[in-house]
Amino acid sequence: MKNNILICTIFSLLISVVSCNSDSEIVTKNEKEVAFEMNQYDSMLKDLTLAYAKMMQDVDFRTVLKEEVLQRFDGDNNTLHKTLIQKQITENKSVKDGLVSNFSSRSMLKSGLNIEGYLNSIVAQIPNLQVSIPVHCEDWNVAEYIPYIIFLPEDYSDEKYDSIKAFDTNGNYIWVSTKKEPVVPFIVISRSERIDENGERISIAKYSEGHNWNNSKVSEETNLKNGFVSSNSLNAPHNLKTRALENNAIHLNWESAEGALYYQIYRAAPNAGYVKYAQETSTIYKDYQCTFGGKDYLYYVTAVHSSGESNPSNFSIERAGTRTDGDDLVIKRIFITSDYIDRIEGWLKGAPELMVSVAKGNGSSGTFITQNEELEPGNRSDIVNKWWNCNYIVSTWYLDDMSYGLTFHFWERDFDTFTANLEVDVEYPYEYEFPGGASIQIKAGASLDLNWDNRDVEIGREFIKWWDAKNKEYNIGTGFKFVIE
Repeated sequence: MKNNILICTIFSLLISVVSCNSDSEIVTKNEKEVAFEMNQYDSMLKDLTLAYAKMMQDVDFRTVLKEEVLQRFDGDNNTLHKTLIQKQITENKSVKDGLVSNFSSRSMLKSGLNIEGYLNSIVAQIPNLQVSIPVHCEDWNVAEYIPYIIFLPEDYSDEKYDSIKAFDTNGNYIWVSTKKEPVVPFIVISRSERIDENGERISIAKYSEGHNWNNSKVSEETNLKNGFVSSNSLNAPHNLKTRALENNAIHLNWESAEGALYYQIYRAAPNAGYVKYAQETSTIYKDYQCTFGGKDYLYYVTAVHSSGESNPSNFSIERAGTRTDGDDLVIKRIFITSDYIDRIEGWLKGAPELMVSVAKGNGSSGTFITQNEELEPGNRSDIVNKWWNCNYIVSTWYLDDMSYGLTFHFWERDFDTFTANLEVDVEYPYEYEFPGGASIQIKAGASLDLNWDNRDVEIGREFIKWWDAKNKEYNIGTGFKFVIE
């Protein structure tokens, strides 16, 4: 009898421990963690979160997720869940296929639906459900880092929650502060703040003032469908494109609207809302008042008819340049720390023999615009722990020929004669979609062979963008800096 009582007691304790560890939704107040009740909405999101978390093990999915989020369909780093699940991870596998294969849910069993039916019900019940990467999205190295995934409960507010669960690929979780921004990216599943419960875009009036739109690639038809504007029958301009070609100037052009008397241009300068900015009778306008070089300017255009003003065109965002097309590209000065120069050139060899090659690329092929140019200070002391003013003119930068980005590659040469007994494949893996319209894209990725002696020392490479501020300081590693004019 005593044995039976002992066994029952142990069994009860085990049940208690397992039930606490299985979910651990209840947390103590002194840990500043808020408990929430798992309602139907939260249960669905948790199920979906755990399925997405398992998929994060797949680098191809992580790549697709980042690319889709960076489309910024509503101006922020997110995508709708219903859009994401239609994307292909591989030729034979969609995101939805991945969710189906990684899905398990008690809630689904209670619903009586199969997995695909349950996933469809989530889309139907929460059409504005989004998947976002709110911080460090651009910096996320998908090949090396697997982020945790968070879902926001239905009753979530910043005031109510001090911390929240973040799940890993095995379904384990950690508590993450909602008050302190993390230093790594997290995936967040939640309702969109910019799409309503019917899956339509919330009125632009609520979000246009002072907001950084980046939907220049969205067509007029999509703008209307997503609720960017309220539809009327007046012909509107479309296919607005912007391009920075001169210092403090941005050029706009768009396709005409039949019957328009003139066009009204709206502009939002950095840290400001949209204002009526200018009127133009043609379909081309040049804005010469972009005085914030290196900052984003936002535009849209309407057509003014005898009976009123049309819907807006698509929105376009452009970064004001700080140089003029055809300016000289100059390496003004170089700085090397004493620790770093010892790594690339010992004191017995005196001053370093710095070499630079500059390349342009179009996404598939690349060419050097200058190769193996020597930058040699007269004395070691001229460059150690101080700026050496070399004032080397690399080239004249013409946008039509070189586009918006160039890669600078530096190394230190150790021998008088430049030999080629070691071939090093140098990639320029930079692709940037310039936010001024679909026709303006930077694709600088290219693979080039750079021949050097196997005793030479690579310093590193840096991608220089046309709209970077003149006299900007660039850092390669921890001990090499240079300034480009």
